Amino acid sequence: MRLLTVRVDVDEVKPAVWRRIEVRSDVTMAQFHDVLQAALGWADAHLHRFTLGPKKDIWGGPYLASEWDVEEGDDLDEASGVETEVVLDQVLRAPDDRVFYVYDFGDDWVHTIKLEKIFELATSGAPDADGSLAECVAGRNACPLEDSGGPWQYNELVQGHKARTLPRELAEWVLPGWDPARFSVDEANVAIVVLSKENEVL
Repeated sequence: MRLLTVRVDVDEVKPAVWRRIEVRSDVTMAQFHDVLQAALGWADAHLHRFTLGPKKDIWGGPYLASEWDVEEGDDLDEASGVETEVVLDQVLRAPDDRVFYVYDFGDDWVHTIKLEKIFELATSGAPDADGSLAECVAGRNACPLEDSGGPWQYNELVQGHKARTLPRELAEWVLPGWDPARFSVDEANVAIVVLSKENEVL
């Protein structure tokens, strides 16, 4: 068993939103979905999909069927596997390997996940003393707001917020005290632990 260090970037978002996560190599991709949601700060309120690299072809490339796909009885012949049955080091095997994750098929938040380092778990230890299978070790900027229209509209929202030129309807929609630059590693890790316990997955 190994420990993988991955960097997760939310594509096309400015300023850049990213997380660096240490995660055990034997987590299923369904478990890794939970880790991503918690580390980034998403609400897990929409559908998602993992598309396999190295080519970034979100809707045409090989993909893993989600639990929702299976429950809906979708034809899985085109899928390269089911995310509950595929583990992380089957898709990320060597440094620089990539896999892509899209969340919310309306806003299309695409994430690029790149494997940076591999450590033997026996020498590096578990990611966290609480038994969690993952730990966020670095990151920058807040997760985009749910249902904010995708990267381009979110970028406009951030710029308008910074310049204090948001239209009233958008200003009323943004929560008081919202800061697009705010990120806390500690809060991300609390979220990982909480979500893991709620779902009884990790």
